Order: sequence, then structure tokens, then C-alpha cells
Amino acid sequence: MLPAHSLYAYRAVHRRTGKVRSGRMLIEDESALAGTLNMSGYDLINCRKTRQIGRMARSPRVSLKELDQFYTLMYRLVMAKIPLQQGLRKMLENTMNKRIYDTVLVLYQDIQNGKLLSEAMARHPRIFSKLDVAIIMGAEASGDLEEAFSQLSEQTMWTLRLRKRIRKALIYPAVLVVVLVVMLVVMLGFAVPSMVEFLESQQMELPFYTVALIQTGEFMQSYWWAALGALVAVPAILAGLYKAVPGFRRLFDTLVLKIPVVGVLIEKVEISRFVRALALLYNGGCDLFSGLKISREMISNSVIYEAVGQAVESIREGQGLSEAFMECGHFSYLAIDMMDIGQEIGTIGDLLLRVSEIYNEEVDEAIDAVVALIEPVITIILAGLLLWIAVSVFGPIYSSFENLNI
Repeated sequence: MLPAHSLYAYRAVHRRTGKVRSGRMLIEDESALAGTLNMSGYDLINCRKTRQIGRMARSPRVSLKELDQFYTLMYRLVMAKIPLQQGLRKMLENTMNKRIYDTVLVLYQDIQNGKLLSEAMARHPRIFSKLDVAIIMGAEASGDLEEAFSQLSEQTMWTLRLRKRIRKALIYPAVLVVVLVVMLVVMLGFAVPSMVEFLESQQMELPFYTVALIQTGEFMQSYWWAALGALVAVPAILAGLYKAVPGFRRLFDTLVLKIPVVGVLIEKVEISRFVRALALLYNGGCDLFSGLKISREMISNSVIYEAVGQAVESIREGQGLSEAFMECGHFSYLAIDMMDIGQEIGTIGDLLLRVSEIYNEEVDEAIDAVVALIEPVITIILAGLLLWIAVSVFGPIYSSFENLNI
């Protein structure tokens, strides 16, 4: 079992040169710290305990960016030929990011207790995906952890770039939506009521669209809190149903895939993640069928997940790779042809990576198409609302002027 350790920050002076050194060390106690420094020719000046190392109740939550930093650090340690336990210990002593520290800690504790790195990672699914664990497991068998950590860093960076690309593309549509909401609040909450008072004072019969505008404005004034609550509650309820009710999740995923352009984007993103994961696993020494099962876990859309699952089962029963994915219905003909060629000539790993690159290019095109669709739709909605307000208010006003006997 792992002995009680603490992380100490210390200052020490070299006995011969008088040079003062500051640092941190993971060690049992102050006496052990002083002894370790003494063996290096240093005398301990002072120290303080910064962290008590104990068994964590649960795995920390780590962002993708932090996970990429962890894999990059691990790659550099392995490349420098530093033993795994020693490298993890050095990371505990030197990293300043708490969540990366906690990530290294859970691995260090498990490895100290006799587990392989892949086994330690598998114990913490909140941090490491099945793909990550499988790549490390293959590297442990082949002895090439350096390449494995390089691949994991590249995979994490690819995911980060994809998310950043999507978020960047949606900034302008999001701004338009905010402008639309603010305009509605201002118009219905302040501008429209003052105009309504004038219309009602004329005691004239109002058209239905003006009545609808008045009623909408009165509702917003009286029940604005309900509208604001609905904006928060409805997405939260839908998210809860999506996670808890498989039938609702499948219905939602089916409807999303049928949305023009948006469904195409989601499909390409899901298949791109699947193919890239399969390429990494296969090139890392994983057999094709195991790689297919693990890569399938990268798919979040339940409809595509089930379709790929059926294809994987068909492959297990002896059907060819290209035929199974053709029946799946979510892969392009080019991707299927390249997989077929790769399987025939024995370069399926390289061709899978090429297929992933092609899908990445198509994802970029699909993102541009979604943005090109969203912008005019929001603009039309905005123009329609402005037209409704203008006609509802100024139409009756103009009619009232015509009826005046001047």
C-alpha cells in the first residue's frame, strides 16, 4: 500500500557553495525530506506542508485543455526516458494546476499499489475515455508509450480545435439571437405599451394582429418572470430527459439528424470521431474488431451509435467492412471505398487516417453551411417581428388619422 506522503515546499542551502535552493518534494515527513536533501549536499533551512496525500474519494473533473497538458507532460517525460513512477512523482512536485495535480495523484496512487498505467486510467472514466485506455494498453504491450502519449495529445488537440471551430462559427448567430431577445424585451416592455395607450384612447376597433401584440406585451409585463424562468427551465428539463429517458434521447437524436444542414454536420462530426479513433487504435496494435467496439464509444448520437453497433455486429459475424458500413447508412461512398481498398492491400490504418482527414474537411464545410443557414433565418425572424410590431402599431394610427375630420 502507498505510505503516507505529503507535498512539502522547502528552502535549503548547499553546504559547500552556500547556494540557496527552493523547491517542492513529495515525501513521508520532514525528517525524510532533510535526509534526502542531505544526501544531495544540502541542509534544510525551512519547510512547510502544502498538501496531504490521501486516497481521493472520486476522480477530479478535468477539462480537455488540462488533459492535453497532462498528455504533453507525459510525452516529454517518456521521451526523456524517465521511469513512469518517477515521472509522475516529479509532476506531483512541480505542477501548479490543481486538477492536473489531482489527475496525476490518482494515477500515482494506483501505480504505487501495483497497477499498470492502463489499469489505473481505466479506474477513472471521468478523466480517461475507453479510447485513451486502449491506446495506452496497446503501448504497454508494444513498449512504445512515447508514441501513445503523442497520439493522445494529438487526439485531444484535434477535439479542442473542432470545438473551437464550432464555437467560433456560432458567435455571430448567437449575437443575433441576443439582439433579437433584447429588441423584443425593449419593444414589448416599454415602447409598445405607450403606443397602445394612444390606440385604446381612440376607441377604435383594432385588427387581430394588433390585439395579439397588445396581449403579448401585457403578458410580458405581468409574467416576465415566467418567460425568463422558461428560458432556463425548458432546456434544463430537456437535458434531464435526454440523459434519463432512452426513448426521449433516441427521438431527439432522430429529429436532430433530420434538420437540414445541421443533421449533416452532426453526422460528419460523429463519423469523423469514430474513424479517427479506429485509426489510432488499429495503428497502435489493436485488432480491428476490438478497435471497432471501442471507437463506437466515441459516438454520442444514439441513432448513429446503434447503426454503427449493428455494423460492428455484422462484421463480427463475418460480413466485410465495407458492406457492413454501407448498410449502416451514415458513411460516405468515398470512405467506404477507401476502407475496402485499405483492407485488401493491408494499409487500412493509414487509409482510415486519410478518411478521418477527409471528414475533417467536410466538417469545416458543414459548419460553414450551418452558419450560412442560421444567419438568414435569424435575420428573417428579426425582420418579421419588426414588421409585425410596425404594422400592428402604425397601421391603426394611420387609420385613425384618416378618420379625423380636420
